[in-house]
Amino acid sequence: MKTLPSNITLNVVTIAPIEEAIRNTFIDILKDYTSRSGKKLTKKKVTVGIAFIEDSAEGMDGTLGTSFDGDNRIMVQVRDPYMDEDAPEENDYTTLMLLSVLSHELVHVCQYLTNSPGIPHKIKYNKKDPFESYFFGERELEARILEPLYVQKYAYKNFKELTLQREILDEDER
Repeated sequence: MKTLPSNITLNVVTIAPIEEAIRNTFIDILKDYTSRSGKKLTKKKVTVGIAFIEDSAEGMDGTLGTSFDGDNRIMVQVRDPYMDEDAPEENDYTTLMLLSVLSHELVHVCQYLTNSPGIPHKIKYNKKDPFESYFFGERELEARILEPLYVQKYAYKNFKELTLQREILDEDER
């Protein structure tokens, strides 16, 4: 089993039995991020909470995932389209989107844990426009750049391993 540094506690809440895949993805991304960026992890005790919530949850305003931090606690919410009443059948496209959102938000967690400002850039944008300030922010750009790498390198692999384990268990039950 992959382990986190002793000062970091991870709590995962989801209806589907995917906690281990989420945990392993977080650990893989955290190790890669700190290695790639050269940033050191905080020494403070931090609790990270990751919750998969209904896709139709109110107050999300079209966003697919959010991260909040404060008082050495980080909360990540990822909208899970498979939890809705009219959920689609599990398919590769929807799963890939879900893993992309998860990976993106986990980069933000890594930024918090390393106090990283993100990637400096020289892209011109309207700093008075809240949407452009968010979209072109250094942390947001870094998360968008690393997201596809982390989906392909870690998230997809961890979730695929979980799916294979479930298939083996299903066969054993027959």
